Amino acid sequence: MSRHRRRRFEDLFNRTSGRVHGYSSRLQRFIRLSISFRISLSYSWLLLKSFFPFAVLVILLFGLVQAGHYAQVQREALELLPSPESVGVELLRTYGETPEGLVIYDGWGIYWQTQPPRVFVQYAYPYEGGYAQLLFPLENDWYLLSRVLLALFGILLLASLSFLTNAKRVNKKILRPIADITAAAQRMNEKNLSERINVAGTQNELRDLAVVINDTFSRLEAAYNRQKQFVSDASHELRTPIAVIQGYAGLLDRWGKDNPDVLAEAISAISSETQSMKELVENLLFLARHDKKTLSLAFEPFDSAEMLRELVRETQLITSGAEIIEGSIARCALTADRASVKQAVRVFMDNAIKYSGENGKISVSSQTLGNQLHITVSDNGRGIAKGDLPRLFDRFFRADDARNSQTGGHGLGLAIARIIAVSHGGKIHVKSKPGEGSAFTLVLPRGG
Repeated sequence: MSRHRRRRFEDLFNRTSGRVHGYSSRLQRFIRLSISFRISLSYSWLLLKSFFPFAVLVILLFGLVQAGHYAQVQREALELLPSPESVGVELLRTYGETPEGLVIYDGWGIYWQTQPPRVFVQYAYPYEGGYAQLLFPLENDWYLLSRVLLALFGILLLASLSFLTNAKRVNKKILRPIADITAAAQRMNEKNLSERINVAGTQNELRDLAVVINDTFSRLEAAYNRQKQFVSDASHELRTPIAVIQGYAGLLDRWGKDNPDVLAEAISAISSETQSMKELVENLLFLARHDKKTLSLAFEPFDSAEMLRELVRETQLITSGAEIIEGSIARCALTADRASVKQAVRVFMDNAIKYSGENGKISVSSQTLGNQLHITVSDNGRGIAKGDLPRLFDRFFRADDARNSQTGGHGLGLAIARIIAVSHGGKIHVKSKPGEGSAFTLVLPRGG
């Protein structure tokens, strides 16, 4: 094949392929009918299918109406035997043991004639040693019934065509919530999370769907706002130690190299801020693992009393000023993640030490109630204002007076403690009164 002919063949093939692709695309668009038209098509098909049960119902009703007429004619025909033709009944006499045709109930039945083909309602009556079968012609009844059925079919067909031709107008109001959902979803972005679907005028399932989606949008907005606030707070908490480290690094560069006092102060401050950043990053990683559902806990049985006494001893060694008291500690075999439970109780103790002052008294105790272990850390510190209690376990939340003090912390400890409690199927109780101290109780199922 020459190059010219090959090129012409390729061009023809490409044009043909393009046309076939265009036709197939238009066919697919035609097949993928709009939801409005598909709903109307479904309504139309349901109407057409309903013709058959309607037809059966009409036939039964027609038969019930005509039953009284047949009974009246039957009585008159029996009185006129052997010549009942004057009341419109044909007569067939049989002399066998059973009448011809099909007897269904009490002499009434169906009789069919082959030449010419006809169907009758019959009544078989014992007469002169045989049977007198009164035959009721159905031609007139069938004519009337067929016209009724034809009219019924015509009405259903017209209704179906009306649904199809007026699909857009008929379904516009019904499908309005779906259009609103689409429009609301298209308008929603990170700058417009308050968009909601208008549920006014919608009914039943579509209204319920719109309400559910609005609730989903509200939860999405709340989650996005929490995430945004979390990032903002985390950035704020990291900005301060970074600024301090940068400041002392500059101070060392300018004067600290040859000044032992400045050098010692800078090293101490940088070490302190580095430790603070380390604790913050560890807390953030803990929260991130929890949010991503990757937080892993190792549930094993251990002696909670031994763990609490160990924590009290460790805290006494590193705490100066405040008095750490070992209260009544009940022995209990607790099935839980030992490290995380100890971390939660340590959060309570650290907060108690921070907000109790130099003469603070912090008591650690535990008791078993039923199948639960209650671990309580109480102090005689400043207490918590009533207005701050609802937000006490929010991330990065600290009361205003605590935020302005020199107690430190990042406002993540109680949030982490709550996550640990919930992860163990437990909860946290808080009792506090300004000026009279606070008591935090970790309630855990004993398990095992």
